[in-house]
Amino acid sequence: MYLHPSKYIDIATDYSVRGIEDQLLLAVRIAALSLESLYGAKATKQPGARAAMLETAVVVNAAWSAYCLRREFKDKFPELGVVFGAYDLISGHVRLPLSPPGQIREQEKGLFAPPKDPAGFRRLALKICKGQLIRSLMAPARRRAS
Repeated sequence: MYLHPSKYIDIATDYSVRGIEDQLLLAVRIAALSLESLYGAKATKQPGARAAMLETAVVVNAAWSAYCLRREFKDKFPELGVVFGAYDLISGHVRLPLSPPGQIREQEKGLFAPPKDPAGFRRLALKICKGQLIRSLMAPARRRAS
């Protein structure tokens, strides 16, 4: 649906669902565009793309939520810090999904400051998509492209 917005029409009349969908659309589109820029125009149709997009979109969505909270409360609570992270069920760590679960480096564990501007979201998604985890998920697409 996120890659084919015309399918969105069927659920767009439900306000509650539409609110959730609208928030997720941004993260999924950024994930898809990042995969396509790194792995080719047809990357989102490759076997590992769904898992790669999910890993990337979860992080971008968490960062987007933190960004929105920071913007919403910056005037009222200027000292308020807002961070984000994604909990990895396999490893049991809050982290950025850069490495496979058995090979997590310390610098990808923990909570992180959200991007400061829209371009930062693209950089974040590209960082995730360039990581070893996403590269391994997209490996079949890379073999076909070469």
